[in-house]
Amino acid sequence: KVGGSITYAADQEPTGFNQNTSKDNGTSVVNVEAGILPGVFSTHPDFTVQLDKNLMVSAELTSQKPQTIVYKIKPEAKWSDGVDISAKDFELLWKAQNGTDKKFDAAGTTGYEDVASVTGSDGGKTVTVVFKKVFADWTSLFGNLVPAHILNKMPGGIEEAWNNGLNK
Repeated sequence: KVGGSITYAADQEPTGFNQNTSKDNGTSVVNVEAGILPGVFSTHPDFTVQLDKNLMVSAELTSQKPQTIVYKIKPEAKWSDGVDISAKDFELLWKAQNGTDKKFDAAGTTGYEDVASVTGSDGGKTVTVVFKKVFADWTSLFGNLVPAHILNKMPGGIEEAWNNGLNK
């Protein structure tokens, strides 16, 4: 349901709202965003890693050489403004976290630095990720997606929007 409010008690103020950046990758932000930003997989109380079926149809390893994962996003998966969650969101997360563009403040590059390409198809609802070297913990990737369509509209360029745009 749209609207309403939520009260959340925390021991410190959030530093910002993009936990994918080094400056916002602390518990004050992570605890708030855990239920807000979508991700492919989540860890459950029994420590199992499970596909988020609210967001995804599937995420499957389709090739070992090169390691290739095909993600299928639910057709009805949308951001709160009604825009589709799509391959563009996956691509932004990869580009910002892979360490090649130092203008992006990246919380870490683990796994993303091993990705060779992120390609969308099927109207952006299928994402094919090809690795340049095997990354066994691929289910840890593509959590905390951020809305690329919003960041792309912000002044100062995509890197500035990534680093500080969600703080406004």
